[in-house]
Amino acid sequence: MKLTSSFLSLVCQSGHAILPFVLFPILLMADWRPVESVDLSYYLPTNVADYDPEISTPQAALGFQIGDRHMYHHELVDYFETLAEQSPRVQLEPYAHSHGGRPLFLVIVSSPRNLDRIDAILEQRKEWIYGINERRLPDPQTLPVVLNIGYGVHGNEPSATNTAPLIGYHLAAARDAATRELLDTTIILIDPCLNPDGLDRFAHHTNSNRGRQPNADTQNWDHIESFPTGRTNYYWFDLNRDWLPAVHPSSRGRLQAFHKWAPNVLLDFHEMGTDSTYFFQPGIQSRTHPLTPQKNQDITATLANYHAEALDEIGSLYFTEERFDDYYMGKGSTFPDLHGCIGILFEQASSRGQIQDSQNGLLTFPFTIKNQVTTSLSSLKATREERLQLLHYQREFFQESQSMAKAHPGAGWVFSTPHDLDRLIAFESLLAAHQIRTFTFSPGTNSAETSFPALFVPANQWQYRYIRALFDTPTEFRDSIFYDVSTWTLPLAFNLDWEPVKSAPADLSTAPLQRPSPFPLDEDQPLAYLIDYRNQQGVKTTFALLQAGIDIRVATSPFSLDNWPSLPAGTILIPTTLPQNQGKPIREILQAAQKEGHLPVTPLNTGLTPGGIDLGSRDFRRLNAPQVAQFIGPGVNQYRAGEIWHWMDQVIKQPLTLLDLSSARNFDFDRYTTLILPSANLSRITPRNKETLVAWVERGGILIAQGQSALELENWGLPAVTQTEKAKISTGEAVPYREAKRLVDLQAINGAILQGEVDTTHPLGYGFARTELPLFINSNQWWSPSDNPMAHPIRYSDSPLLSGYVSTENLEVAASSPAVQVIHHGQGSIIAIRDSPDFRGFWQGSRRLLANAILFGHLIDTPKLP
Repeated sequence: MKLTSSFLSLVCQSGHAILPFVLFPILLMADWRPVESVDLSYYLPTNVADYDPEISTPQAALGFQIGDRHMYHHELVDYFETLAEQSPRVQLEPYAHSHGGRPLFLVIVSSPRNLDRIDAILEQRKEWIYGINERRLPDPQTLPVVLNIGYGVHGNEPSATNTAPLIGYHLAAARDAATRELLDTTIILIDPCLNPDGLDRFAHHTNSNRGRQPNADTQNWDHIESFPTGRTNYYWFDLNRDWLPAVHPSSRGRLQAFHKWAPNVLLDFHEMGTDSTYFFQPGIQSRTHPLTPQKNQDITATLANYHAEALDEIGSLYFTEERFDDYYMGKGSTFPDLHGCIGILFEQASSRGQIQDSQNGLLTFPFTIKNQVTTSLSSLKATREERLQLLHYQREFFQESQSMAKAHPGAGWVFSTPHDLDRLIAFESLLAAHQIRTFTFSPGTNSAETSFPALFVPANQWQYRYIRALFDTPTEFRDSIFYDVSTWTLPLAFNLDWEPVKSAPADLSTAPLQRPSPFPLDEDQPLAYLIDYRNQQGVKTTFALLQAGIDIRVATSPFSLDNWPSLPAGTILIPTTLPQNQGKPIREILQAAQKEGHLPVTPLNTGLTPGGIDLGSRDFRRLNAPQVAQFIGPGVNQYRAGEIWHWMDQVIKQPLTLLDLSSARNFDFDRYTTLILPSANLSRITPRNKETLVAWVERGGILIAQGQSALELENWGLPAVTQTEKAKISTGEAVPYREAKRLVDLQAINGAILQGEVDTTHPLGYGFARTELPLFINSNQWWSPSDNPMAHPIRYSDSPLLSGYVSTENLEVAASSPAVQVIHHGQGSIIAIRDSPDFRGFWQGSRRLLANAILFGHLIDTPKLP
């Protein structure tokens, strides 16, 4: 199967002028001196000598030896297409395209007999895993085990992806008895590059910045990436955290493939700091998710013996049960653990370029690949020899999960969003991606006296363990130090109305949620249209109307209609009869929005309302078309910047100008109404013409500053928020040195959910249906209240902890502290937001805070109470 006709055609189709940057370094590579001269035997097992000469080696197909330089994704695609053409053991299965248009695919390797009957094998495995009748189960002695090998979810950890062609060649060409037995009993799924956009970004960097002579200096340019790094995807997200939220198309496709193949073992290959050695799981046992069976960790330890033996044989150092954990269920090595699969993390010390000095001596790129090849091979051996144990464990996992589900104290959970159906539909879609069954029903009516649908998730289903992991709200932990976040409660992320129920609702339907038929928009022009801004589509449509040059207004006071007794501040008014709106595509934009999502639109033929403000009131404030730019560059948190860019580009579908702070140019800030400054170290970076930025704010510009940036704005000559004194650790006496470090670590906040309190009458609170708002936090930098209590439209509640770990000392400081603060400066404003409103792209409940700051920031005139 051809995944792409050629790299050049992909470049031409994409319209990106990258040929000078990618192909020119390739032309020079023939003259580069490799860091060490290696051949194929350096990587491949010494006990296999018989390889099929009809199968092309990577060097024969690509023109260079693996490790001589860093591969590009198109070369990886070309090589696996060659293997699929040459070997009856190899098939390719595309599952997605990256945001950058690059294909993602599985390389399926097994015996030709297995590949010929793959559908039957999948059905037999499904019956084995879920079958109830023990006497009708397939014979596990004849059932293949499935091993999924994932390489390179972080593009700047290149030894992973550069290992894939070597393992592919070995499996396709080796003719020894052990390999034939492996292929007869195993289906191997190679995911050769989980992040092709990041891989190519990094490969371009290191291939373009190396000299002809190898340079091991840690400060050499090829070892130091610029912004953004190759670790992240096209929009600067960490894809290894996206298994749970599945925000990106590559993750959605990967989830579908995972559930189709139901692997028994999933390998996740990474790199770590240059001064490390090699890590493989088990990780820190006290930080394993409590829903993970102990047998999962026991089998992981059994498989670890194979890796230890293999690395001992080649003389490589390694460590286990340190640093890395198995807690966050959205990583590639941990997600499988709640799906009857054994997820295993591998971490290799990174050379980052071709060669680098380390505390363990010179670390070369070929050596890093060799270690990854070695543990890939040991995993193949372990999977083959532990096949029956793995098959039985997978069945036992789901049978035990079913027993746990039946014992659950209740029927399940119900969810609704009376004023934002699209958010509930997005929640339902994510659950479906995780193979979680849902039902719909209609529980009642909302304030507009219209019925709204709701969702019921039964506890009694195969995915019970993962459902619990998604819905639980833990606040107590066996170990309170985390490698990643301590919580991710999905209903809180979506800010849903939800509760557990003892019995299932009546009149359940298996049909997915349906948007109601939109109100017909006749060709006869009404006096005005009203849009309910409380739903996601209303936010997006407001942007679209303004970008089309349409004069629209926002209600700053509540009012009512005969058929809609309570319309809050934030409702959008489109006065169609204004001269400036004549000939504008108002109806077309509204109709297009109704086709795309749920958009309650009400046409009006009178300006008189039964209650509250009338349509001609000055409390309907005119909105300005936003022109938005975001600062990026070294020192800026690429994850926070990427979340905002992705939200604007993919969700709101509006352009966002990216201003690179490393640029030497003077920016013309007057082009923009709003500037966004993601969390950044402002002591390291500054615009070349920061005085012009200060003057821009003073003339009326809106600067949205997030996280660390809001604390450091004085570096740019602007007022900043004030940080409270950090939570103090009171031990009363000296403690052992090692324990002291742990006490410090316990004050860290790697991810928790606090209850926010929103003033929904404030422009920054428009569209929030209630005053309670779950907010994700991942910092222990708390803000002091300003002298004006009206400057904080969102605060943390008095008892804020909803889910996750926050120390008692930090909770005392967090209570009632600002989550958002408005600072006026001249005629403009700084809107300071403590944490990410759209954490990892799935915190849909609070993301409208960004929209409100952009759309309504110029309306804020904070009163000072006497």
